[in-house]
Amino acid sequence: MRQPLNCSICGLPIPRKLGWAVGHNAGPVVLNGRCCQDCHDEVVVPARISIQHYLEKRAKRLST
Repeated sequence: MRQPLNCSICGLPIPRKLGWAVGHNAGPVVLNGRCCQDCHDEVVVPARISIQHYLEKRAKRLST
């Protein structure tokens, strides 16, 4: 059995859930990193939403 991966954000082991032990993609917070469910929900998703809002505002400014 493989050693559990550690979360690239909090450093804790990523728990095996439903046979999947490699966690979530941690980008854009950590490039080429993996993260646990808690960091995905509390850090990564808000960062992705923030980036998307920024890009939408920028595109709107450039189109006017």
